[in-house]
Amino acid sequence: MDALRRLVRALEGPGGNSGALVQLSGTVRTPLCSEATASGSTASGVKSVTFVASSDFSGTLLGQTFAASASFTFTAPPGDTLGSIGFTRSAGTLYIYYIP
Repeated sequence: MDALRRLVRALEGPGGNSGALVQLSGTVRTPLCSEATASGSTASGVKSVTFVASSDFSGTLLGQTFAASASFTFTAPPGDTLGSIGFTRSAGTLYIYYIP
């Protein structure tokens, strides 16, 4: 639940605009979540992906150390989608929120 609160705060941005749905280019898209308990990568072709590490997480994101309780968002430019994003996990859980 703590990870979900961090995601909502990240999505709110400076204006505090939050909601259950995110609207992109006139199409309503519902954010989805997965929990990574092993190393892997995201699927390519999504508009946005946010990584949120649990408080006991140990691992990397794109080959760089990713701190416990940290979060990071990648967003594709308008009209584009993201490629695959690799991560490793030694301990804890990495929550991956994405917009298809």
